[in-house]
Amino acid sequence: MLIKSADNQSQRLQLLEYLLSQPLDRQQKTWLEKQLKMLKTGRQGEKDAAFHLNARYRDNQFSALFHDFRIEVDGEVAQIDHLVVNHLFAILFETKNFNGNVSINEHGEFSVQYPGGKKKGIPSPLDQSQRHARVLGKLFERLDIKSITGRPLRIRHVVLLSPQSIIHRPAVDKFDTRNVIKVDAIERWSQDFINREASVGKVVALAGEVIANMLFNPSSFGGVSDKAMQQHTREIAKRLLPCHVPASDSLSLPAFLNLKQPFCADCGQAVSVAEYRLCTLYASRFGHQIYCRTHQQMALSRQAANPDKAASSANVLNGKQIQYCDFPGCGLVLSNDIVGYCQRHSARFGGGLYCRQHQKNFASGMAPVIGTANRQTSRPIYCQHPDCGKILSPAVIRYCKNHADQFNGGLYCMAHQRTEFATS
Repeated sequence: MLIKSADNQSQRLQLLEYLLSQPLDRQQKTWLEKQLKMLKTGRQGEKDAAFHLNARYRDNQFSALFHDFRIEVDGEVAQIDHLVVNHLFAILFETKNFNGNVSINEHGEFSVQYPGGKKKGIPSPLDQSQRHARVLGKLFERLDIKSITGRPLRIRHVVLLSPQSIIHRPAVDKFDTRNVIKVDAIERWSQDFINREASVGKVVALAGEVIANMLFNPSSFGGVSDKAMQQHTREIAKRLLPCHVPASDSLSLPAFLNLKQPFCADCGQAVSVAEYRLCTLYASRFGHQIYCRTHQQMALSRQAANPDKAASSANVLNGKQIQYCDFPGCGLVLSNDIVGYCQRHSARFGGGLYCRQHQKNFASGMAPVIGTANRQTSRPIYCQHPDCGKILSPAVIRYCKNHADQFNGGLYCMAHQRTEFATS
């Protein structure tokens, strides 16, 4: 059973991409490039892992699957990439995307050899997972979560690596690495895991009952019915889900990256983080200026009443006309060649001007990919309000498209349609 999907990180990604398009010093640019690369690599690795885990556990009524499960207990935090629980076990999956080959020695120490030949020691993902398990164990105790036998859930750890990685392992009797696998080997690993635990069950008893064939084909487990085991797993999932605590600092930045103090361009008052993000997300619509909430509406009204004047006043630098990418959250300065290309293909781009990257969001003769329901890929469309990010239903998307003028071309959930765009 899929209980929780991964948290949406699109706002963090959008923020980093926007900041990287601004004038930066070397320290700021280096930090942003590193963070952006780590975020994209991590997202892709966890997406690949989620795909294979979903294929294995989504329809399994004896198991509950959590992606991106973050908990806080007594001041300690555990960010678990993927968690599978059932009536006997809790399995923590730690995803790692090393750009190189992984070696593990007989002491359990990990190192990575990168394409250039450089070799570097890295923290053990197994040790990291065990630290998460300590926090998770406290949560189990607090919630009185136990196995169906009345004993504590048996916790296991799995490290998922890229399919392109080469893994150098020690002998099993020196250090057991059978739970360090490539992400595309989850199906094979799970069968091997069942066999290993079943063989342990021949000699190990829990509360007088033998562990055998109990994970994913548990009908013979101690005479307990399938329905009872499924219900036990559902009860565990029901208790765990409310304990997820999303990271509160997903949009936080180091002090050296504060590019400027945000003040309203009209009244000079300091603006809130939400107001600043909205103006930067839709930079072209606000003439690349920052406004408080009151003057955001006034700025949009001015631009709607006299778009040519607004464009000329906001987009002139040193006497030269400056054009920006119209894609929400981008705002890159466009070269004359790109502007000319967009103008020659105005029908394709809906009269907008877009950088090369965001031109790809338009198929020839088609509407832009962003802001439309894409049935081929079933990609979710999110509310574009910076403090929201809810997935929008097709009906809400259609409503926003049919009232594009009212919502400034954006897509918003019903709540933010009312609060941000209420008509006077």
